[in-house]
Amino acid sequence: MENLRGSLKSDNELMKGKVSEQEETIAKMQEKMNLDEGVLENLRSVVEKDAAKVVNLQTEVRQLKADVEKKNGTIARLEKEVEEDRAVWESAAQEISSKSAAIREEYGKALALFGAEPSPFPSDAEGGPQVCWTGCWLNLKGLGRL
Repeated sequence: MENLRGSLKSDNELMKGKVSEQEETIAKMQEKMNLDEGVLENLRSVVEKDAAKVVNLQTEVRQLKADVEKKNGTIARLEKEVEEDRAVWESAAQEISSKSAAIREEYGKALALFGAEPSPFPSDAEGGPQVCWTGCWLNLKGLGRL
């Protein structure tokens, strides 16, 4: 019986050692779980912040797209106005050129009455009507010598 008690006592000590090891392992595992929960909480917080940033960026993108549409509309309208203005300028330039030629012809006829001829018309269109009128003025000044 004594042997039995000794064996039970030895088994009991052995069990206490195993329980102690298991309790230590459980404590370590609990500590690790607590750390992991902190990490998970931090990750949740980061995900929530990032989700809010994504929503804000999506709102900004929608606003920027609306701004682009508005600016594209303005650009299209201005391009149309430029084309219309160009057509008006070309038409006006053609009309001025044609009227200048008619005036020059009549001017030449008037000078012929005095036996004079107009100075040669500039060949380049760079000067346009301004050059024509300057030439007429110089011819008129020259009439005083006749």
